[in-house]
Amino acid sequence: MILHTHNSIRNNSKYAKIGYPLMIKADRVEIVETNFNPKFMAHILPSLNWETLVSGSQAVGLTSLPPKLTTELMNDTNFLQALHHILFNVHVVTGKLTCPETGREFEIKNGIIKFILAEDECEIVRA
Repeated sequence: MILHTHNSIRNNSKYAKIGYPLMIKADRVEIVETNFNPKFMAHILPSLNWETLVSGSQAVGLTSLPPKLTTELMNDTNFLQALHHILFNVHVVTGKLTCPETGREFEIKNGIIKFILAEDECEIVRA
């Protein structure tokens, strides 16, 4: 799981009203280098929940992100490259995500989050 993914996922069970942000407990993290595209990074910045990204990066041992995203940083290519690294190169290989509301844990194994809900956690939808 990459931190860009973590920034947008939530617990969708019927017991969670918000289910966001999920807390990360990383047991194993790997770095997998990917190509940096400054235009793409500038494009996705407005969609990021900065507070969630900062807490997620801290949970995997990265403490270099500033608490606030400024206009100057958004136009700094070196910063965008460092941010790309955090969002796309840092992979949580094993660990778990925990819902802040319900305490529900979702296992991460081989970088894949097991989001399968039990039947009683699902909304009943009638046609």
